[in-house]
Amino acid sequence: MWKRKYLYPQTIPNVLSAGMCEPCAAGTYRSYRWANESDAECILCPENYYCPEGAIYPISCPAGEVSALGSQSAQQCQCPPGYGRYLLPNCTLCPRGYFSMTSRNAQYEQCPSNKTTVNVGSNNQSDCVCIPGHGTEDNLANSSCTLCPESSFAPRYKNEPCTFCGWGALSLTRSESESCQCNAMQGLHAK
Repeated sequence: MWKRKYLYPQTIPNVLSAGMCEPCAAGTYRSYRWANESDAECILCPENYYCPEGAIYPISCPAGEVSALGSQSAQQCQCPPGYGRYLLPNCTLCPRGYFSMTSRNAQYEQCPSNKTTVNVGSNNQSDCVCIPGHGTEDNLANSSCTLCPESSFAPRYKNEPCTFCGWGALSLTRSESESCQCNAMQGLHAK
């Protein structure tokens, strides 16, 4: 009769006590080993996922959030540019008059005084333009706009200085050249 041959624990190397196994570092994961991989190779966590220490699989960021390559925690999942958090836990599209240039977990930024954005979801401060009837001294995105004097106008939704209508004229809306008219209250008329 044949005898079974048993391997006793003392004959098998104990990899845990020898310090050979350890979890993958935060920002990496490992779920399996390919034939050509070493035992020590952990995979960098992909974009829009995070991997805490010892991760077996990448964990997806919440819907609508993004993360960088190698993210380590859910706190690194952030709203993408053009989105922010405002009174809600979820990312929301920046409304008109606001912008968000980077991925972040904060409220979106407001355009400078008397400026707005033409569209929602703005991801650049340069999208902030003067509101109708307002002009700027320079074309800088971070400059505010001021109300044009009554005898001048500024083009709608542009960062341009106010333009003088001409002697004896005033602007009814201050937002377009067609609003410049002779001041009838001073007895003036167009030739």
